[in-house]
Amino acid sequence: MRVLILQFQKCEHRLPDKFVRQSMLNKHQANSECFFGNAFLADDLFCGLSSETQTSLLAIKQTKRFAKDQLIFAVEQMPCCIYILTTGDAQIFYATELFGRSVKRNEILGLTEAITNLPYEISVKAVSPCIFECVGRDDFNRFLQSEPEVCFRLLQMLGANLQKVYQLFTNQ
Repeated sequence: MRVLILQFQKCEHRLPDKFVRQSMLNKHQANSECFFGNAFLADDLFCGLSSETQTSLLAIKQTKRFAKDQLIFAVEQMPCCIYILTTGDAQIFYATELFGRSVKRNEILGLTEAITNLPYEISVKAVSPCIFECVGRDDFNRFLQSEPEVCFRLLQMLGANLQKVYQLFTNQ
């Protein structure tokens, strides 16, 4: 949500915050990722790993099922794990709840919050029955420490998102 707040502060209009947010959200609703960078996909982070690394990852993954309309996690909750959607449909809602977007198949949710141990900035709700692969926060952090290849890939992905957000604010 911090990115949205900064974007609103750059707005030259002197409309009330509610109208500024709604106008900007309507303008960018079709591509909400422009505010938050690219989605992190498990295919990008975990593809082509050695068999040993794949085995390490499989050992810490759990499968969780969620019913239609069940909340996966909510804004301000502390992260307990990362979630990877494997089956079903889910929706992401941002703190303002003015708009949402569909979760992509194999999208990793809660990744930066799990690493930084900061509260979730989004809520995720199942739109249909869903299956997520989950990795506990502490297990994932230990996995990153023991698997430098995955850690470096994640660093590249985070850097690319940071660059995208920078370009958004500098209009480059």
